[in-house]
Amino acid sequence: MYRALGQVVHLLQDTTQPQHVRNEQHLDYVIGFRTGWHSHIEDYGAANWRNLNYSNSVLDWRSLGFTKLEEFWDRHVYNGDPQALDHDASGGTQLGLAEFCNGNFIGERHSYGDYFESSDIAWYRCPRRDTSTDYYTVVSHLPSGIDNFILRNGHQGSGIYLAKTSDGIAVAHHSRFTYWGAKFPKLLQGVDTTTILDTNVLHDYLAVLIPKSVAYSSGLLDYFFRGIVTVRLIGYDSSLLQFTNSIMNTSGQDFMGGTFSIYQDDDSGFRSLIAQTNLTGTLANSNSILMTFPDSASSTNKLLVVYEGTIGVTNGTTALDPVDANIGIAAQSFAPNLQTKTYNYHVSLSSLGLSPGASITNVLESDDFPFTPTSGNYQATVNVAYFDDNGSIGGVAAPVATDCNWPHPPLINGVVPISAVSIVGNNLSVPIIATDNGCGYEIGWVNVSITWLATPPP
Repeated sequence: MYRALGQVVHLLQDTTQPQHVRNEQHLDYVIGFRTGWHSHIEDYGAANWRNLNYSNSVLDWRSLGFTKLEEFWDRHVYNGDPQALDHDASGGTQLGLAEFCNGNFIGERHSYGDYFESSDIAWYRCPRRDTSTDYYTVVSHLPSGIDNFILRNGHQGSGIYLAKTSDGIAVAHHSRFTYWGAKFPKLLQGVDTTTILDTNVLHDYLAVLIPKSVAYSSGLLDYFFRGIVTVRLIGYDSSLLQFTNSIMNTSGQDFMGGTFSIYQDDDSGFRSLIAQTNLTGTLANSNSILMTFPDSASSTNKLLVVYEGTIGVTNGTTALDPVDANIGIAAQSFAPNLQTKTYNYHVSLSSLGLSPGASITNVLESDDFPFTPTSGNYQATVNVAYFDDNGSIGGVAAPVATDCNWPHPPLINGVVPISAVSIVGNNLSVPIIATDNGCGYEIGWVNVSITWLATPPP
């Protein structure tokens, strides 16, 4: 999987080589011999890779409106119109990487559009020498374009450069006049009058294109791993001996079809499927689906939720990108932390100095969890509780005792409201109240069994 992902990223990075996006063939060797069609762009990169700039931030493809894999290459925004290049350069609609490179840079032979007929395979509308660069300013005063460069023998030379000043991003050294182009700039027209075979030009190209490649590549990696779910254990049924999960789609895109599965790793590291459900229709971003699984799975606390289906949907029925249909993956590990504790407090009224009909209040606490519980990620279930005579836990009352006989009907399987559960450090706690019904003998609670459930914060 990672090799395939690396190959896809490589194909995206390839679009930052202008020759690749301008249909310009290049060939380095034939039967071991160097050809005249090798790429000077790639030669410069290979010779200077240690000194090039690779820094950039991850492309925030979501906020830029990218919705599918293809758009990292081609968003179908640029069709030769310089305005699309200007919008991209000024922070407007971001282009795909192939569009960006094609519209802003030239190849070695497939150069400025001015040099070709529109029917020629080497013709592209942009960049144009006459309108995208400062050509007319330079030819009217050639010294204005002079800058120094380093020859292959290490000596310094001087050349006359064209700067890209419009139709997209600015590039200080976009091309250099050849000798004959500089000698007769107004007379000679053609691909041989300008060149990119120059250290200043190649440096300026790669200074833009490599950081761009880094940003789009890292954005593409983020796109591949965009499937995100947040898992929250929201309930435990002691009578059915099963947990209930809330699985939220937090990917930023809708899910469609496919399956949700829960796997468990046992103590030996073997993984098995313990629950599965099909997704019918769509699960919108920020919406949740409920799943149950048996409490026997809690023995190792090594559980994994996996969604496999379509991530990114249009009109609720179609994958945004056909290549992504039915193969999207979102996974999240989680660990149910379950405690069952028993509490007893049963004393005589006289020992407390209380009169018949009195009430007492206390707090029942869980043991420490290995994390601090967070709001909404816990539950307290009263499995059974006996009161003398009446009482409640977290506002959940036991059946009313109407006589002095013992034992009274217990509270069974009562889920305490979340609002009545408090977080104290790494513990959970609930209030408990017992009330004497006037018999005047004893007060308190016996065999109170509470199951405390908490999950680590996402």
